[in-house]
Amino acid sequence: MSSQKSLYQCILDGMENGALREGFSLPEPEDGRQIRYADGAMDGIALYHMPRVQMDEAGMNLMSRAVRSAAAGEHEEADLDFARLGKTMRAVSVIDQLQSYIMENADQLPAEEVFQSALYLMVNSTDRESVKFGLSMMELFGEPEEEVRQIIRTLGLSDEFTIFSVWNMLKWENGNQEIFNLIRKVRGWGRIHALQRLKPETPEISEWILLSGIDNDVMTAYSALPAWTKADVYRRLRKPMSQEEFEAIGRILQALLDEGPVAGISRVLHVSEDIMRYLSLADEFDLGIEEYETIQALQRWAESEEVSQPEIAGRCGEILASEKCRRAMEDV
Repeated sequence: MSSQKSLYQCILDGMENGALREGFSLPEPEDGRQIRYADGAMDGIALYHMPRVQMDEAGMNLMSRAVRSAAAGEHEEADLDFARLGKTMRAVSVIDQLQSYIMENADQLPAEEVFQSALYLMVNSTDRESVKFGLSMMELFGEPEEEVRQIIRTLGLSDEFTIFSVWNMLKWENGNQEIFNLIRKVRGWGRIHALQRLKPETPEISEWILLSGIDNDVMTAYSALPAWTKADVYRRLRKPMSQEEFEAIGRILQALLDEGPVAGISRVLHVSEDIMRYLSLADEFDLGIEEYETIQALQRWAESEEVSQPEIAGRCGEILASEKCRRAMEDV
């Protein structure tokens, strides 16, 4: 599309020790926008806060043209066409329609050419949406050869492309482990999206979700409910645990209470029972300022008119009035 460096090459150049260096971001698109978003933010907003959109006739025509260019082996033209489509419809919003269109017209679209065009977009495009369309088309081919898998892993290091790489990995034989490897290398929207699709298949994954699953550079609330569920906190609260695990559960509880961006505490099954169990364990562990702040937040939640949980509020009050709490506050 231009003489500038491809986004894939930008990512390669930004890597340090297998991940992207701190503070890395993709080159800003020259689209005239005054507001600049963090990598992955616009897609994150679309997925969490905007209704699904249906492509109109003009969009369908643009998409058809782009796919036909890809199927004809006109890689650079396909890149331009998909970039035009991306200016009207973000890839994350129309991936299902794109994939359905290709599958429904598979008899007219040479698979090898579509594959090669997808690969071309992934490696050579300077346009964010074109890269995503390439990844979306690549997903249709299941698990590719190792060389292509490595390209998908590399693109996934950017929060802008993580979700598209994850969707590819879900089709791979060892896909869940691939997602686990990737989620530990991203910190922004990519980690939020990857956690939603990561399965706690092993004790190692479950433990990581508990201890680190909500840690991201966007907002912990986005990951609180999946972390609580996938780490099986209900079970953990009913068996011996370490100080580190107790503290992690408290941090997830604090994040669950923030239901500004997404549903949290209101969606937890057995929520009253779980909170009382957490509070009953307070005497067994060392509580710091963060834990007492969580208990204060739980008290406010329990005393609110819409919740009204006097037993929880009372237990919180007891802990906050204790000598241990007073000493902790004096040490601040």
